[in-house]
Amino acid sequence: MFFVEVVAPDRTVQRALFTGGDITIGSRGGSHVIVGGAAPLHVTVSLRNAYATVNAAAPLELGGITLTGTHQLQMPVALGVAGHTITVRDITPPLFEASYHPISAEEAALVDAIVTGDVASRMIYADWLEGRGDLARADIVRRLAEGGPPDHEVLLALAPTNVRWRARVLEPTIEHCPDDGCPRHWGALERSGRADVRRCDRCAKLALYCVNVAQAAEHRRAGGVVVYDPFAPRTPPP
Repeated sequence: MFFVEVVAPDRTVQRALFTGGDITIGSRGGSHVIVGGAAPLHVTVSLRNAYATVNAAAPLELGGITLTGTHQLQMPVALGVAGHTITVRDITPPLFEASYHPISAEEAALVDAIVTGDVASRMIYADWLEGRGDLARADIVRRLAEGGPPDHEVLLALAPTNVRWRARVLEPTIEHCPDDGCPRHWGALERSGRADVRRCDRCAKLALYCVNVAQAAEHRRAGGVVVYDPFAPRTPPP
């Protein structure tokens, strides 16, 4: 999954998510990313997991250098097109252990309080985040408190967040559970000593917060059930 952010000269921002392949940037209708003042088809970016191939049909800025033609660039990529700054990030979640992001004891206590799905606890946590200037995550927590899966707007806000934090605040659906009495979502499960593993007290199965299909398949073969991070690829790589 790839996150594209475009900051215009007037500081307005547009954001989009792409699963991969080629994205086109230009001023013509039909471009994936439309940029005022750019050439009709200014640049094509071929998205890969660790890098991007940029084919510039018109001049663009990269790190203070003007480029045209084809270049292979390491992610994240930041391009200047017609005065706009376009940043492309690969947000495919890493293995959980590679995404460690420690939080303070005070925040950890607030996060622990929302595991049961209590709306009031979520609002207290959101107010705490807002009080520390973390407006983006505060808004996410409030939106998630409304219930239901994250919509496209919430997914755009979630994209820059850490996978361990998402596992704390999201309630993704439990998949492939044969038990009719399954609580059906991650937030209803009993916590374990690992942030990416929870236990169902009804069927005694372990649920794993998965970031790719290979990890999910291995856990299912071992008899467990799985939930998926919203940015986890759901098909095996070619």
